[in-house]
Amino acid sequence: MAVTLGDVAARAGASRSAVSRAFTPGAPISAEMRRRVEAAAEELGYRPNVLAAARTTGRTRLIGIVTDAGADPFQDRAQRILTAALQDASLHALPIQLTDADGPGAIRGLLKSYGADGAVLLTTSRDSAFAVAVQGEDMPVVQCFQPMEQGPQIDIIGVSDRQVGQIAGRCLAGLGSPEIGLITGPREKALHHDRIAAFAAVLDQHGIGLRHLPGDGESFEAGFSGMQSELRTNPARAYFCVSDMLALGAMIALLRAGKDVPGDIALLGMGNLEMTQWRGLNLSTLRVPVLRMMRAAVERLETRIADPSEPPRSFAFPVKLMPRSTTPRGGRG
Repeated sequence: MAVTLGDVAARAGASRSAVSRAFTPGAPISAEMRRRVEAAAEELGYRPNVLAAARTTGRTRLIGIVTDAGADPFQDRAQRILTAALQDASLHALPIQLTDADGPGAIRGLLKSYGADGAVLLTTSRDSAFAVAVQGEDMPVVQCFQPMEQGPQIDIIGVSDRQVGQIAGRCLAGLGSPEIGLITGPREKALHHDRIAAFAAVLDQHGIGLRHLPGDGESFEAGFSGMQSELRTNPARAYFCVSDMLALGAMIALLRAGKDVPGDIALLGMGNLEMTQWRGLNLSTLRVPVLRMMRAAVERLETRIADPSEPPRSFAFPVKLMPRSTTPRGGRG
């Protein structure tokens, strides 16, 4: 027989309303009463009914996590960290995969159908206009891994594109090459123009040209095929790849072609995926503080849910150069 809220109340010597408050975040209840209720619930094996609580509070505590279908390991990692951060805040993750055919109306409708209290967008295939449309008038949304905006219409958690470009440029500029490559996804120029401009400015200061190579995506396969194409021409001395998967694909293409990394061609990635530290890879990269960013996303979403009148803000987190063996002497940022 299922344990009920009344059973917990009887065991704790408390009223049913006190038990309900003990399991409602933010509800007024003394520390001693909460301790008694929690001890009784643990003893009886009671678990509160989330749907019943939603009928009482008007909140499901469901938070949509929107990712790209077939997302790369970076988005997968961010989703795992975000899910844990939501759980720490007594919130529940509602994973949603975004396909090419999905417009903002479809995603918003799905969130509304589940009664979601808000959403975090981890997708990198949509811009802030998409997130604003998902948000509408009544759906708090935080968008991650997008460029910073002045006077944003949506809360944005990202990195400083200017800092990314400057660190990457300084890392690779001392190689004595007349040209350095930048391997990106197809939408990088439109979205992260500050990153490209800062990277080009550092190279220009050293008399180095920029070779921008917008690929089909930010996947391993895109990096592999992109570098194969480069090897059929006159490749640059070094390449900055805007994702670790791009860089790892490029590295394998170079190694299969008998090239030495970094002796012949240096590589720098971005993301600091765990696999970049594996033996035989040891990729130099820029570390993105995903843990801090996902915690900030949850905090910001809770703020917007509690106070819908709170104006949107952009939060830029710093990256850090992780010098390893694919840049000479580890590179310098």
